[in-house]
Amino acid sequence: MTKAEKKVVGFVSRHILVFGFIAVSVVAFMVRYSFFDQRSGDWQIYLAKWIDQLKEHPGLKGIGEDIGEYNVPYMLFLNIAAKTSFNDLYEVKLFSIVFDYLLAAAGVVLVYRNSTRKASGISLAVYGSILLAPVAYIDSAWWSQCDSIFTFGIVMSLYFLTKEKYCSCWFWYGIAIAFKLQAVFFLPVLLIYYFTSKKMSILNVLIAAGTYVFMVSPAVIAGRGIKDTFSIYVKQTGLYSQLTLNMPNIHNIIPGDTIDYFRPASIYLTAGVLGIAACLFIKRGYHTPYAYVTLTLWTLNVCVFLLPAMHERYIYPACIVSIIWAALGRNKWDIAIAAAINAASIRAWMVFMFNPGVNKVYIAFIYLVIIVILTGRLFSLKEEPAEEEAPAEKEETPADKKEAPAEITDAPAEENTSDEAKIVAEAVTAAE
Repeated sequence: MTKAEKKVVGFVSRHILVFGFIAVSVVAFMVRYSFFDQRSGDWQIYLAKWIDQLKEHPGLKGIGEDIGEYNVPYMLFLNIAAKTSFNDLYEVKLFSIVFDYLLAAAGVVLVYRNSTRKASGISLAVYGSILLAPVAYIDSAWWSQCDSIFTFGIVMSLYFLTKEKYCSCWFWYGIAIAFKLQAVFFLPVLLIYYFTSKKMSILNVLIAAGTYVFMVSPAVIAGRGIKDTFSIYVKQTGLYSQLTLNMPNIHNIIPGDTIDYFRPASIYLTAGVLGIAACLFIKRGYHTPYAYVTLTLWTLNVCVFLLPAMHERYIYPACIVSIIWAALGRNKWDIAIAAAINAASIRAWMVFMFNPGVNKVYIAFIYLVIIVILTGRLFSLKEEPAEEEAPAEKEETPADKKEAPAEITDAPAEENTSDEAKIVAEAVTAAE
């Protein structure tokens, strides 16, 4: 190897993790780029039509109209996209892809800042796993969907919750709920934390409320009625009459004929399960970051599994949080559970995307087994997240130093040991 080669190899070796992050970022983008021309059904039926309608209104006038089913922040972005000369399809996908990267970075920060052992290799693994998870690149680059945006808000809120920065926690939750109603699945975690920690003020909710109001205010400024603006999510809950919208869950295992009969029962059942879990969690007084990440993963799965009118994409946050959870715990079984959640989810998505002949009841049973396992993991937690993790090195105390001579006597004496050292060793042996 020449001197020049040694310098290059040495430089790469010293900065191998930086090159790793760059390589993952490039590969992840190329995977997404390969889907850029794909026009999904959601794009053709909904998004493209909404953009065309927004083009007919100058400035912000479009978001003042009853256009689209999404909340104001995302419709504001679509309005901006409608006014540019850039390819509308690419622009929509790139917007979500930016949040794919932000979400991966947020996952890295959450794991790294809450790990007992700071391992940069784990950070790269988390970053790559989130960016290259099929649900991540299919959602943004194939489907033209925006689930990475509100999931990013949830992960940021969870991170600041674990660091006890409550203003930031509720601020990011306000952003998440402003983009997508499904961010409400994270609300039980915040409420449980409130009763368990006894540190967070209920007044912090006002931060999320203020953030939400600020995020939807452009529609009011553009002329949309206040009642109409703040009832968008209420309208969304009444859009569909099916018990499940391609999400394999309890409604596949125990099917019903109409949502009118089973909607109330499903909501009450979900509230009951969450309430029992909350009581047990609060009673046990869990407080570690790992405990709250576990609780978040469990809650996200339970809500999507039990509630009615769930789209298959609503499992997206659980898929991402499962990767973070597995990395934080560093337990081989956690990794297996995270892989199972992601594998089952992408299989469920295939039913909608390509209509393969798959019995969703089987996938629903897989989710049920996963929830049972997560329930066991949640309520058997210990203070430290990973049982397989080596114990942290204990800092030497003065008491430890006094015991050091006893350890010396157990080891063979070196040939060059001084006479004084031998006398001390013999004296210690005699004392014992």
